[in-house]
Amino acid sequence: SSPQARRRNLEPAALHCKAQAPALEKMMKVSVFTLSGRSWEVDAANDATIGAAKEQIEALAGIPVREQILVAGVSEAHNDESVSSALERAGAKILNLLVRNPEEALWLDRMKTSSYPQDSFRGAPDNMKANRAVVLSVVRRHGYSLKLVSEDLRADRGVVLAAVSQAGAALQHASESLRGDRDV
Repeated sequence: SSPQARRRNLEPAALHCKAQAPALEKMMKVSVFTLSGRSWEVDAANDATIGAAKEQIEALAGIPVREQILVAGVSEAHNDESVSSALERAGAKILNLLVRNPEEALWLDRMKTSSYPQDSFRGAPDNMKANRAVVLSVVRRHGYSLKLVSEDLRADRGVVLAAVSQAGAALQHASESLRGDRDV
């Protein structure tokens, strides 16, 4: 089957990080397991970044980097931090690999890389205007885009606070209940 067809069938996976070599060698073996039993192994230096680990996972498993979310403990590990520091920060021994919806990943990437995310967001399909992660990525950069998001998210305190932090006047596009909330 094609890599794209295989990606659609992937399940959430756990990325188990175990030191397999003496500490002096500063290497670790990173194993990725799906719930269905598929697995891949990545050799990485202890100071390898999360971003480098994602690139290796893409090469081995065909899961695009932008669709990967690596979680240490309960928080997302950032691409520029080392695998070992992400684990230490969270007090964890395991990174969990979550596979993001490809359409969501595409829109998040567009919002992150666009010079004018609000212009790109205008053309987003309704399901992305109702996607909290995508909406947060655009309103953090362009608060007035709150007027384009779903009605439910205009009533979401976190979304409205992010928009208002970027542009105070975005409050006019919030739900009536949040417009009347003095804490917003």
